[in-house]
Amino acid sequence: MESNFELVKITKTITDMLDDHILVCNTEGKIVFANRIMQARLGYQEAELEHKSFWDIVEDRHGDKAKAFIASAAEPSGWERFLLKGQQGIVSLHLKFLLKEEYIYIYGNEKYIEYERIRKSWMLK
Repeated sequence: MESNFELVKITKTITDMLDDHILVCNTEGKIVFANRIMQARLGYQEAELEHKSFWDIVEDRHGDKAKAFIASAAEPSGWERFLLKGQQGIVSLHLKFLLKEEYIYIYGNEKYIEYERIRKSWMLK
C-alpha cells in the first residue's frame, strides 16, 4: 500500500495535468488545495491560496449564493456561474460544488460549458 504522502503526490500530479479548475476547502472554507489551472486562472501561487479562505476569493455579491450551494451540496450541484476575486481582478467561472465528509470540492470546466452552449444553440436550429 502506498503511503499517504505518495498518494497526495500522485493526486496532485493528476489534477495538475487536467484543464479543469479544482479547488478543495475544508468545511470552514479554508483552501487546502488548488490545482495548477485554478492557480493560474486566479493569478495566485499555491502558497498564497493555501493561506486564504474560499470566502476571501468569492466576490461579495456571490457570497450568499455560494453558501446556499455548499449547504445543499451533499449531491453534486449543477453548473452555476460565480465571480471570484483573482489577483488581477474579477474572474468568472462556472462551478459545481460537492460536500463530502469534511471537504468542499469545487470543480469548474469552461470548455464543457462552451460545448453545452454550442450544442444547445444547434439543437434550437
